[in-house]
Amino acid sequence: MTERINALTGPVKDSVTPAPWKHHSTMPPLLKMVKKSSILSPLHLPVGALTSAARWSRKYDVFVFNSSAETDVEEATRLVAFLEVAPRRFRCFLWHRDFSPGAAIPTELCRAMQDSHCTALLITPHFLQDGWCKYMMQQALASGPMSSSTIPLIRNLPRDQYPQVLQCFYYVDLSTNPDHGYKRVLLSVAIIKYNKKVKLLPNGIE
Repeated sequence: MTERINALTGPVKDSVTPAPWKHHSTMPPLLKMVKKSSILSPLHLPVGALTSAARWSRKYDVFVFNSSAETDVEEATRLVAFLEVAPRRFRCFLWHRDFSPGAAIPTELCRAMQDSHCTALLITPHFLQDGWCKYMMQQALASGPMSSSTIPLIRNLPRDQYPQVLQCFYYVDLSTNPDHGYKRVLLSVAIIKYNKKVKLLPNGIE
């Protein structure tokens, strides 16, 4: 993606550098509750998740961002297909599918992110080598650093390459069991954005 955008706007410099993070073996309280409750099962959304009035305050439910590497595009496309299928029908923005012809790329990206309830970042080695991907990661954090609206997704990423700026965020690992990961993304979007009484606390990662 950087090559396409740089042709129009020039490269974007970013000061983010990868750094190690602590791995916690304990499962977060919410995920323990998910396993015990059929209501909060990833396949059974919280009551009112899709009909909440808050949902319609923005155009998209999820802004999914990934690098232009073929494997990343394929993974992001599979995730979006899972989220958009009936009966869920989440409204997703995928840059390589939903760009408006002739629109300025940086403007289109930032506008779509601002008009989405959540931002899912597919973080891979390709993502971390792309200046625009790191720029959009910073934009996601700047738009709501404490709002729980950023969902990091990692795929084939060594632990010591996980971005330091995301250490306080739960992540979803798509490396070994992507289908399970997709269900966790689905549940996270529904709970975080449409059921404000349930929140994730930054006290560990699975």
